[in-house]
Amino acid sequence: MEYTFDYDGFIGELEQSRLVLDVPSDVIDPVECYKSTLSTVLDKFAPQRQIRVTARSSAPWFDADCRNCKASTRKLEKAYWKKPCDQSRSAWQKQFSSQRELFQQKLVAYWTATVDACGSKGLVVDDRCYSHNLTAILSYLPTTSHTTLRRRSTVSVR
Repeated sequence: MEYTFDYDGFIGELEQSRLVLDVPSDVIDPVECYKSTLSTVLDKFAPQRQIRVTARSSAPWFDADCRNCKASTRKLEKAYWKKPCDQSRSAWQKQFSSQRELFQQKLVAYWTATVDACGSKGLVVDDRCYSHNLTAILSYLPTTSHTTLRRRSTVSVR
């Protein structure tokens, strides 16, 4: 949804307001007149609306390497959109592929180490630790349909 602001209507409404046509004479009235006029006109042309801001928690494996890599990718993307050419697009795509690989490596390394730590308590396996980590891992799995998980290649035998 795109919002537009009617500047001409806003200015026209201000020009017809008490603030312009009937300027208050004492010191306190102009401040109140200014406040009420602007509030009324803004409510008409740009009404307040409630928005929801949701903060996403950072992935536990996302570290300084990931931040630097992502910044490089964004920099190359910005360069491409500023001056599109095959060379800048290729550099951006190559960096994006590297970023994806790095993220995948970090994710796998983090969760492998976390799950391995559950079984490193000697011969005793902590089921609560595994259960907790499994829940956490499942919450990080992609939920969109266009994302696929990598699986090991299989060899078909005839």
